[in-house]
Amino acid sequence: MKNNLLKQSVIVVLVGGALSGSAFAANTQGNNAISTIVKVLVGDKNDPNNPGLINLVDYLATDVEDNTAAIATHTQRLDNLDNRVNNLNKHLKRGLASQAALNGLFQPYNVGKLNLTAAVGGYKSQTAVAVGTGYRYNENIAAKTGVACTRGGSATYNVGVNFEY
Repeated sequence: MKNNLLKQSVIVVLVGGALSGSAFAANTQGNNAISTIVKVLVGDKNDPNNPGLINLVDYLATDVEDNTAAIATHTQRLDNLDNRVNNLNKHLKRGLASQAALNGLFQPYNVGKLNLTAAVGGYKSQTAVAVGTGYRYNENIAAKTGVACTRGGSATYNVGVNFEY
Protein backbone atom coordinates (compact mmCIF):
# COMPACT_ATOMS: atom_id res chain seq x y z
CA MET A 1 0.00 0.00 0.00
CA LYS A 2 2.82 2.42 0.86
CA ASN A 3 4.50 1.84 -2.53
CA ASN A 4 1.27 2.57 -4.38
CA LEU A 5 0.78 5.80 -2.45
CA LEU A 6 4.37 6.82 -3.15
CA LYS A 7 3.92 6.13 -6.86
CA GLN A 8 0.71 8.16 -6.89
CA SER A 9 2.43 11.05 -5.13
CA VAL A 10 5.40 11.05 -7.50
CA ILE A 11 3.09 10.81 -10.51
CA VAL A 12 1.17 13.83 -9.21
CA VAL A 13 4.46 15.74 -9.00
CA LEU A 14 5.54 14.70 -12.48
CA VAL A 15 2.28 15.82 -14.03
CA GLY A 16 2.35 19.19 -12.35
CA GLY A 17 1.34 18.71 -8.73
CA ALA A 18 2.45 21.08 -5.98
CA LEU A 19 6.10 20.91 -5.01
CA SER A 20 5.81 20.72 -1.22
CA GLY A 21 5.65 17.67 1.01
CA SER A 22 2.62 18.96 2.89
CA ALA A 23 0.62 19.05 -0.31
CA PHE A 24 0.80 15.27 -0.36
CA ALA A 25 -0.44 14.72 3.19
CA ALA A 26 -3.93 14.10 1.86
CA ASN A 27 -2.62 11.61 -0.72
CA THR A 28 -0.67 9.66 1.90
CA GLN A 29 -3.52 9.68 4.42
CA GLY A 30 -1.36 11.25 7.10
CA ASN A 31 1.53 8.83 6.75
CA ASN A 32 4.50 11.04 7.64
CA ALA A 33 7.09 8.59 6.34
CA ILE A 34 5.67 8.67 2.83
CA SER A 35 5.20 12.43 3.01
CA THR A 36 8.88 12.77 3.95
CA ILE A 37 9.96 10.44 1.16
CA VAL A 38 7.94 12.48 -1.30
CA LYS A 39 9.48 15.68 0.01
CA VAL A 40 12.96 14.20 -0.44
CA LEU A 41 12.12 13.04 -3.96
CA VAL A 42 10.46 16.29 -4.90
CA GLY A 43 13.01 18.50 -3.25
CA ASP A 44 12.67 21.89 -1.72
CA LYS A 45 13.64 24.94 -3.73
CA ASN A 46 14.45 26.74 -0.46
CA ASP A 47 16.81 23.95 0.68
CA PRO A 48 20.05 23.87 -1.37
CA ASN A 49 20.94 20.51 0.20
CA ASN A 50 17.77 18.89 -1.13
CA PRO A 51 17.14 19.93 -4.76
CA GLY A 52 15.46 16.61 -5.67
CA LEU A 53 13.16 16.76 -8.66
CA ILE A 54 13.35 20.55 -8.83
CA ASN A 55 16.74 20.20 -10.51
CA LEU A 56 15.35 17.42 -12.67
CA VAL A 57 12.51 19.68 -13.79
CA ASP A 58 14.97 22.48 -14.60
CA TYR A 59 17.18 19.99 -16.44
CA LEU A 60 14.24 18.66 -18.43
CA ALA A 61 13.08 22.20 -19.22
CA THR A 62 16.53 22.95 -20.64
CA ASP A 63 16.35 19.75 -22.70
CA VAL A 64 12.94 20.77 -24.00
CA GLU A 65 14.29 24.18 -25.03
CA ASP A 66 17.27 22.57 -26.75
CA ASN A 67 15.04 20.07 -28.54
CA THR A 68 12.64 22.81 -29.60
CA ALA A 69 15.52 24.78 -31.11
CA ALA A 70 16.84 21.66 -32.86
CA ILE A 71 13.39 20.89 -34.26
CA ALA A 72 13.08 24.45 -35.57
CA THR A 73 16.49 24.14 -37.23
CA HIS A 74 15.59 20.81 -38.81
CA THR A 75 12.23 22.17 -39.95
CA GLN A 76 13.99 25.06 -41.70
CA ARG A 77 16.46 22.66 -43.32
CA LEU A 78 13.60 20.45 -44.52
CA ASP A 79 11.80 23.50 -45.95
CA ASN A 80 14.99 24.51 -47.77
CA LEU A 81 15.41 20.98 -49.10
CA ASP A 82 11.79 20.95 -50.25
CA ASN A 83 12.38 24.21 -52.16
CA ARG A 84 15.50 22.78 -53.77
CA VAL A 85 13.62 19.65 -54.86
CA ASN A 86 10.81 21.78 -56.32
CA ASN A 87 13.33 23.90 -58.25
CA LEU A 88 15.10 20.78 -59.48
CA ASN A 89 11.76 19.37 -60.63
CA LYS A 90 11.03 22.55 -62.59
CA HIS A 91 14.48 22.50 -64.22
CA LEU A 92 14.08 18.83 -65.08
CA LYS A 93 10.74 19.47 -66.79
CA ARG A 94 12.22 22.35 -68.77
CA GLY A 95 15.20 20.25 -69.82
CA LEU A 96 13.01 17.38 -70.98
CA ALA A 97 10.75 19.77 -72.90
CA SER A 98 13.83 21.25 -74.61
CA GLN A 99 15.08 17.80 -75.59
CA ALA A 100 11.68 16.90 -77.00
CA ALA A 101 11.78 20.06 -79.14
CA LEU A 102 15.34 19.38 -80.35
CA ASN A 103 14.30 15.84 -81.30
CA GLY A 104 11.68 17.27 -83.61
CA LEU A 105 14.22 19.09 -85.80
CA PHE A 106 14.71 17.51 -89.24
CA GLN A 107 18.01 16.48 -90.74
CA PRO A 108 18.75 17.59 -94.32
CA TYR A 109 18.08 14.95 -97.02
CA ASN A 110 19.17 16.44 -100.33
CA VAL A 111 22.85 16.85 -101.21
CA GLY A 112 23.99 20.47 -101.42
CA LYS A 113 20.85 21.80 -99.72
CA LEU A 114 20.65 23.83 -96.53
CA ASN A 115 17.53 23.30 -94.46
CA LEU A 116 15.95 25.42 -91.74
CA THR A 117 13.69 23.62 -89.29
CA ALA A 118 11.60 24.41 -86.22
CA ALA A 119 9.82 22.27 -83.64
CA VAL A 120 7.89 22.49 -80.39
CA GLY A 121 8.29 20.04 -77.52
CA GLY A 122 6.86 19.65 -74.08
CA TYR A 123 7.00 17.70 -70.89
CA LYS A 124 4.19 17.91 -68.33
CA SER A 125 3.63 21.63 -67.64
CA GLN A 126 6.69 22.91 -69.54
CA THR A 127 7.06 23.67 -73.25
CA ALA A 128 10.02 24.57 -75.43
CA VAL A 129 10.59 25.87 -78.96
CA ALA A 130 13.55 24.73 -81.05
CA VAL A 131 15.05 26.07 -84.27
CA GLY A 132 17.85 24.55 -86.25
CA THR A 133 19.64 24.25 -89.53
CA GLY A 134 21.42 21.51 -91.39
CA TYR A 135 23.43 20.87 -94.51
CA ARG A 136 24.11 17.67 -96.48
CA TYR A 137 27.58 17.89 -98.00
CA ASN A 138 27.28 14.72 -100.07
CA GLU A 139 25.43 11.41 -99.92
CA ASN A 140 27.61 10.25 -97.03
CA ILE A 141 28.06 13.34 -94.81
CA ALA A 142 25.54 15.71 -93.21
CA ALA A 143 25.62 18.13 -90.28
CA LYS A 144 22.97 19.91 -88.26
CA THR A 145 22.63 22.16 -85.25
CA GLY A 146 19.76 23.38 -83.12
CA VAL A 147 18.84 25.40 -80.07
CA ALA A 148 15.76 25.18 -77.85
CA CYS A 149 14.39 27.69 -75.32
CA THR A 150 11.78 27.38 -72.59
CA ARG A 151 9.55 29.97 -70.96
CA GLY A 152 11.91 30.08 -67.98
CA GLY A 153 14.72 31.36 -70.17
CA SER A 154 16.84 28.23 -70.10
CA ALA A 155 18.34 27.10 -73.39
CA THR A 156 19.72 23.82 -74.65
CA TYR A 157 21.58 23.18 -77.86
CA ASN A 158 22.98 20.41 -80.00
CA VAL A 159 25.37 19.94 -82.89
CA GLY A 160 25.64 16.74 -84.86
CA VAL A 161 27.50 15.26 -87.80
CA ASN A 162 26.30 12.21 -89.70
CA PHE A 163 28.49 9.82 -91.69
CA GLU A 164 26.72 7.22 -93.83
CA TYR A 165 28.45 4.31 -95.59
